[in-house]
Amino acid sequence: MLKGLEVDLIPPREEVYSKAAELRKQDYKIENVDSVIVCQALCDPYSTHFLTRDPTLLTSEAIEELEHKMREDGVRKQKLKITDEFSRQ
Repeated sequence: MLKGLEVDLIPPREEVYSKAAELRKQDYKIENVDSVIVCQALCDPYSTHFLTRDPTLLTSEAIEELEHKMREDGVRKQKLKITDEFSRQ
């Protein structure tokens, strides 16, 4: 799968860890690692989709509220859709 694939993985910034801690305070059901992964997507202002099969992440009101607040504050430029399937609509 990775043969010939050039991937540039960006390590989490301090902002990601800060948002992850904030998220964990709002929703204790989200695991530490999952909160960092979600916040990595949230802190990218142009990300549009987060694909997961984790029901906790799919239904978390805390993630939805944080995403909405980040858009209101102008930190995010696009709405992040958390879904278990990719759709351009």
